[in-house]
Amino acid sequence: MDTVIAGAKYYDRDRDVILIPHYTGEYSMVDCTEYATKEDLKGRYDKDFIKNNEENYIEHNGEIYYYAEWGPFSIGGWELLSDISDLLLIN
Repeated sequence: MDTVIAGAKYYDRDRDVILIPHYTGEYSMVDCTEYATKEDLKGRYDKDFIKNNEENYIEHNGEIYYYAEWGPFSIGGWELLSDISDLLLIN
């Protein structure tokens, strides 16, 4: 189980995608919004889907990641990209 923060950006090294969890807590799997490279999208979606999401992207290390989908993702090998130094967690 790993702790994730809703709305924070994570880089999944194994899949080369950026994930944004929908929930905060300790999970082994969590619903996320996924952003992938254009090359990855071309193998998964049609041209209309890619064109409709051209303006919905995140830049990371000089690479552009476009909206792909949302769904459950296994947590592991994720790198936190968001600055959470000013985050205030309350119960």
